Amino acid sequence: MRRCVALVAVVLLAGCSRSGGPAPVTHSGAQRLPRGEMMVTVLPGDTAWEIAQRNKVSLRDFLDANALLPPYGLNVGDRLKIPFPATYKTMPGDDVRSVARMFGVSAAELVRFNDMKPPYALPAGQVLRLPGKGHERVALQKPAAPVRSLVKSGASVSPAAKPSPVRKPVQPVSTSGLSDPGRFSWPLQGKILSGFGKKTGGGQNDGLNIGGARGAPVRAAADGVVAYADDGIKSYGNLVLVRHGGGYTTAYAHLGKTLVKKGARIARGESLGTVGSSGTVDTPQLHFEIRKGREPLDPGKFLGKF
Repeated sequence: MRRCVALVAVVLLAGCSRSGGPAPVTHSGAQRLPRGEMMVTVLPGDTAWEIAQRNKVSLRDFLDANALLPPYGLNVGDRLKIPFPATYKTMPGDDVRSVARMFGVSAAELVRFNDMKPPYALPAGQVLRLPGKGHERVALQKPAAPVRSLVKSGASVSPAAKPSPVRKPVQPVSTSGLSDPGRFSWPLQGKILSGFGKKTGGGQNDGLNIGGARGAPVRAAADGVVAYADDGIKSYGNLVLVRHGGGYTTAYAHLGKTLVKKGARIARGESLGTVGSSGTVDTPQLHFEIRKGREPLDPGKFLGKF
């Protein structure tokens, strides 16, 4: 499986495995027992089917969770719910940390819940139970999720207290007047902590992780318009997505502060945030991606010298 470093759950940015086309979807109401929900952000080119596939949920469960109606149109920057299953069947290349990140739980929690022993190897096809508490915690942290009352055992709740899921339409940002940037500028000068491409253990980095001093400015790699500026993707923390001409999008994750808002026009070299360690990183750094449509590109081929 191609790991989301993680933009989608997306995300990110997130580059996950993709299939060639829609497959028949089977759905059983008796099996729809979500243990909680997480939020993902719609990236350029995403469809409902692709988001459901890469997050390992049925298309019907995904559509129902978000009250989506035909023709199921999505807008870049939309925040959508992913209902979690009670179990997950591992795929080649999965490890404890990648599965834990995928479902928004800690690796230690996943290990304890499945009574795993060192070295915690995950052969393909192993069925893991997913900790329900972790999922509920993620769902409750997200403001766009339906509000659910917490009641003590034995207490009764009126059925009328359940709100109907409502999804507010998000207007897509316009890139009119923006030309193909050709080459991009470095958003931050610093040590490369992790390069683009496949990693040992089956993971993949869809961009670059660049070390930097906490609070240092992170700059736009080219002229563009801000398509997303929020912290709705847990693994990326404070994240900014900028759309450019020519179908390009750049992503800036783990920011300490976000200095721009969705819909704002931004110039090459203009500060859009600061270096931080939000999301699932421990040291100050920037995760930077360049995408053409949905495809992640090696930033090294588009960036000049420091």
